[in-house]
Amino acid sequence: MLQAIRENRIDVIATDHAPHTVLEKNQPYKSAPSGLPLVQHSLPILLDLVAQGSLDIQTVVSKSSHSVAELFGIPHRGFIREGYWADLVLCQIHPEGEGYSDPVLLSRCGWSPFEHRPLRGKVMSTFVDGQLVWDGHRICGKPDVQPLQFAR
Repeated sequence: MLQAIRENRIDVIATDHAPHTVLEKNQPYKSAPSGLPLVQHSLPILLDLVAQGSLDIQTVVSKSSHSVAELFGIPHRGFIREGYWADLVLCQIHPEGEGYSDPVLLSRCGWSPFEHRPLRGKVMSTFVDGQLVWDGHRICGKPDVQPLQFAR
């Protein structure tokens, strides 16, 4: 998959959120619900790949933000530009040998396949429409959000 991303054969990098409990997942394969609770760890995983040299940061930004806005025709989002909504994520990548491990799982299912895996990438804060909604430790504020408009 990394090779396909680097060769531009994959247009976007995205994930869904499938917050199934461990009990729900602990069934025979054909009976178990599909998907994993990955939203909380998706960007830290991508940043970890940047830290390892498997991807470059420009590709991560392009495939997880710019290309998504362009592909789905989402106006005034996906780029840092004058007149665009300020949907921003401030991140940090730790030096080699160090890593973050989120102490709090935000998903209601209570588990993640990356729960105890130190990742070198961390989301420090998140802004939606210019309003701080995540301060690196907790959800904060009540942003004046609006529904996204899609051309497709």
